[in-house]
Amino acid sequence: MRRLLSGLVAAALAGMLSVATPTAVEAAPAVPAGWRVVTQQEAADVVLASVFRLRFQHSQKCLDIIGYRTDDGAPAGQWTCNPAYEPNQRWDMLWHPGQDEFILQVGHSLKCLDLIGYSRAEGARFGQYSCNYAPNQTFRMLAIGNNVMLQVMHSGLCVDIIGYRTENGAAAGQWTCNGAPNQQLQFA
Repeated sequence: MRRLLSGLVAAALAGMLSVATPTAVEAAPAVPAGWRVVTQQEAADVVLASVFRLRFQHSQKCLDIIGYRTDDGAPAGQWTCNPAYEPNQRWDMLWHPGQDEFILQVGHSLKCLDLIGYSRAEGARFGQYSCNYAPNQTFRMLAIGNNVMLQVMHSGLCVDIIGYRTENGAAAGQWTCNGAPNQQLQFA
């Protein structure tokens, strides 16, 4: 089933073009050369029939709320993908109506992936926080081939495993979108 879903995602994302809609508050960030924005409709047609995990290409580990914590500010990072689909690795995209932007809600706490402190700096860390749909919790999906990057709407930077680290617990932060494998994600 996971391979089928991955194949469907790849097929849906390959070769489609769209134009992102800027938020009412800030202009949409630039899209790196060779990448394109995935529209809400494309994602809804294929990807979002259920919750999913996000696996980093460089480490083959999943985006995780470390330690199964439920408090605001609990750190996000990578951890070995759990075959039992543990809720702290399960994510749901909640789309902004009429826009190609979404928040990511984690299954165990029902809190959202949040750029802690609303920073625009490279290296700023992600954690979970009560969902508030603020721009530091809002993402758009950029696609190339079978992979996606998640771009933070308020900073224009992308979710990144800082320092290209591969061990469990390595921090998720933001960095200039460059398409490196530590920014590329696959639905798992």
